[in-house]
Amino acid sequence: MILVLLGTIKIPFTRLLQKVDDACRDGLINDDVIVQSGYTQYESTYLHIEPFITKDRLDKLYHEAKYIISHGGTGSVLGGLKRKKKVIAAPRYSCFTEHVDDHQLELVQSFSDGLYVVPYYKEMNFNDCIKNVNSFIPEVYNSNKVQVLEAIKKYIESL
Repeated sequence: MILVLLGTIKIPFTRLLQKVDDACRDGLINDDVIVQSGYTQYESTYLHIEPFITKDRLDKLYHEAKYIISHGGTGSVLGGLKRKKKVIAAPRYSCFTEHVDDHQLELVQSFSDGLYVVPYYKEMNFNDCIKNVNSFIPEVYNSNKVQVLEAIKKYIESL
C-alpha cells in the first residue's frame, strides 16, 4: 500500500494527485493507494481518497505503507521519516497557488540534501521519482529540534 498525504491546509493540491493517478493508470504504481486529501477535491478510479484520517488510523497506515508520497509539510514528511519509511516529498508552490509562499520547497530541499527523501520538484518527471523510490536508501533521520527551530526562526526573521 502507498500512502499519499496532502495535509490539511485549505488550499487544494490537485497537481500531485493527478501525477499519482496517472502513475497508477500507466501501471507504474500497482499497489493500493490511500490518500488523505484534506481539502483537495479529486475523483479517481485508482485512488482511495479520504479527506481526513484519524490519528490512530493514520499511524496504522504509516506503519503498513510501502512508501509515502507527501506534500512538503513538516508533520507529514517527519511522520514518514520517524517511522523509517521511504518518502517522496513534493512541495506545494506559491506560483501554482498551492500555498501562500514557498517554505515547503525549502523544507524539501533540506531533507533532500540530507538524503532523507526523494524530492519531486515541479521541473522533474514524477514517474522517475516513482521508479527511483524502490532503490532509494534514505539516511536514518535523527531529530535535531534545536537546528530546526533555529532554521524556522531565521526564516521568519527574513520575511
